[in-house]
Amino acid sequence: MAPPDESGIVNNADGLIDMYPDAAERVFQALGQIHQTFTEGLPSIRQVLEQEMTLGNGKAGESFLNSYKPSATDTFRYVQQRLRMLSQDAQDGHVQVTRYRAVDAQNAAALRRSQQD
Repeated sequence: MAPPDESGIVNNADGLIDMYPDAAERVFQALGQIHQTFTEGLPSIRQVLEQEMTLGNGKAGESFLNSYKPSATDTFRYVQQRLRMLSQDAQDGHVQVTRYRAVDAQNAAALRRSQQD
């Protein structure tokens, strides 16, 4: 179990990295939840942006939109890229925790066998 003030993965002063699998699993579950929350909210944000881009058909409105649209488009693209990365990070984290637990179980079994010999 992780100490209460530590995250699931700790870079120790001695240069080693410790994983507390239960705490690490919670971190990666939280990343997955953040991804889901943003993913669910993104369509409504996109809808607002698309509606705003249809306003102001006059010269002043067109000038405003032309200055606003590249920034809005870039921001939306950036958010989509980060969502993909966040999703991948959460998935990769779950895989690594599973691998860690499997290796830990194998090592514990090997240690028990060596103590019986």
